[in-house]
Amino acid sequence: MKMHSKRQPLQCLVLATLAYACLAVAPAHATNPITLDTNPHYLNYNSQTTVLAGMSGDDLPHVLRPDLKDTFCTFDVVNQTTGQRSYQRCSFRLQAFGLNKMQLWISLNSSSGLERLTPPAPYQDEQPFTYSAPLWNLNSYNSTYFSNLNAVITDALSRNPNIIVEVVLFDPWNGYHDNPSTSPWSPGRNTGFNGNGNTVDFTQNRYMVSYEHGSGNPDGGTDSTPSIQNARILQQRLVAQVVHALKGFPNIYYEIANEPDLVPANSQTPPDTMAMINWHNFIARTIAANDSNPPHLIAVNMMTQNALNLASLFDSNIKIVNGHYVELINSPSSTITFGALPLIENYWNGPNGSLALTFGFNESRSVPIPVIVGARAEAWEFMLNEGSVYDNYNVNFIDPGSAAVRGYLGRLLTFLQPISLTNINWRQNGSSPGWAGGLSASGTQTAEDQPTGKTYWGAIQHPNHSYALYLHHSCLTTILNQHRYKPVCSSAGYQETLQLVPGKNTGSVTYKVDWITPDQDAPVCSQVISWAGTGFVQVTSPKYPFDLALRLTLCSGSSCPTLTDCSTAQSPACPLNTYPDAATCP
Repeated sequence: MKMHSKRQPLQCLVLATLAYACLAVAPAHATNPITLDTNPHYLNYNSQTTVLAGMSGDDLPHVLRPDLKDTFCTFDVVNQTTGQRSYQRCSFRLQAFGLNKMQLWISLNSSSGLERLTPPAPYQDEQPFTYSAPLWNLNSYNSTYFSNLNAVITDALSRNPNIIVEVVLFDPWNGYHDNPSTSPWSPGRNTGFNGNGNTVDFTQNRYMVSYEHGSGNPDGGTDSTPSIQNARILQQRLVAQVVHALKGFPNIYYEIANEPDLVPANSQTPPDTMAMINWHNFIARTIAANDSNPPHLIAVNMMTQNALNLASLFDSNIKIVNGHYVELINSPSSTITFGALPLIENYWNGPNGSLALTFGFNESRSVPIPVIVGARAEAWEFMLNEGSVYDNYNVNFIDPGSAAVRGYLGRLLTFLQPISLTNINWRQNGSSPGWAGGLSASGTQTAEDQPTGKTYWGAIQHPNHSYALYLHHSCLTTILNQHRYKPVCSSAGYQETLQLVPGKNTGSVTYKVDWITPDQDAPVCSQVISWAGTGFVQVTSPKYPFDLALRLTLCSGSSCPTLTDCSTAQSPACPLNTYPDAATCP
């Protein structure tokens, strides 16, 4: 794949107070919004097949939150000399590692300031609506809010590579366990409908992202409660306002709602699935009716089998389905749910068929213990399952662990660069990839982590041209709200002997075989193999303590390595002693 930029030199990272010094070469701006590639499982930006990987430092980089500016990404000034703002420091760190993705949220069903500050008060310009204490006016829009929003997206567009911003329109559950009455959509927090005093209230959090009543028709769905009907009208007006404000940006796409079908434990029952799909289609049509031509991409975040099995009923403007976490384990027992990896494994060339949608992984575990080493496993495995978007949502953006994750993600994009993703034709499944037999059945017990874990992998192929495999040895945590991989390292080192079958070429061809780890920029070892078109070529990997990637690309003459065997090479030591992922699996 030819990506639209190369990773920036890491020397830029030490110039954090001089971020603009790294922008001497102006990036090439796209004229049209990011869209689907001719291979619809990938994206296309600036006429190039693109995958997105990045890190979001919380959800409100366009809001002043002075108490959070040194850890989260906020709109506050962090350098009085240069005028640099917190969000610019964050986007600069993405740029330094060649990353190209972040997200922000528009309408939360809560007030971040009222929940956090003492005495309670909204943060300045924290909502898209005007505010006169103690009420928001849902009929009037805050021009400063939209100016700040514009500034954040403009800054993302100025970066090289351009940073694509996923704009999440609604979040129903944010603040739910703290104090849902802080929401502008609560009747005691707004001035009513059109200033006439009629109540605006979704009555239950779930109705922010679902009609009250579903319909067998995907364009149906109704509300019967007057206060919800009022809220729905104002909700549609807000969507139109946001889309009009952002329609000129090529570097955005929309996610309609965050976790609409993943109801917090011990709370209200999930919405009626058809009513929720009806509402998503209503919002998708509202976006399309107010958008530019060509339009921006629209994503949904669905996790329940009930919703995913009805994905054929989504509005045609919806092109991306996002998942969260490696695994979901805190859902109501009556609902089958899928984390991001089971989502792609079950619904793209999997047991539940193949959705005609692009797949994203746009939230990993951020609290109480952020995913660090496990993040590279989930990101690399997801992308090597033909995922197109990975976002390591992380509220510890500035700390060393998050910096390590950005390095792992930058190397992932570098790893994919030589592969023509637009020609990837099939996600691999089974006990081993069809072109690389012999993977270990499971991990082995070590002194560093319990229990034994198992081998996980993802693989893609461009037949007769290029192939890629990533494998890791991990266990899945079972503590509520963890949802993440924990590495199972081997002090002696794992080692794989694989039988490679790279296509059905006639005559002899030569492949470069790169063995790569997310720990370092250079391959652990590179070797050359000759393929005659029949049988298989056996190769043995370097020893590795946790994870390893394999990439095959055609080569000839001086472009081929001189080595023919990498079995004696050794990849870097296990990183578990450095970051919180060192804790054992329960």
